Amino acid sequence: MVVTGVLVMKMATDMVEAFPVVPQGIEIPTSLKDLNDRRITMAKTILQCSVFSETDHCSSCGPENPTGQKGNTKWVECTKCKRWYHPTCMAMSDEEWEKEEVALKWNCGLC
Repeated sequence: MVVTGVLVMKMATDMVEAFPVVPQGIEIPTSLKDLNDRRITMAKTILQCSVFSETDHCSSCGPENPTGQKGNTKWVECTKCKRWYHPTCMAMSDEEWEKEEVALKWNCGLC
């Protein structure tokens, strides 16, 4: 099953890189060594392309500022998992946010 994932990822990568042309006859070496090397390369690429930081980005929406907001964005930290969220992403009103900030006890929906 893991082999299938590597093959699908390689095919998707080739299609994205060739866009808007649809590639014909994608060739993928299928020896265990080739597949393992490709798996490692893909994992490294994904990690290198990731700009998400649990301390600088909202664990719900991803960006530093929620859509439509700039500047002094409010944040709330989950007491249990220590992830940070925008109160607006958690459907938290200003009153609820102020209450949680004072209490310093709030758990996200995952916890």
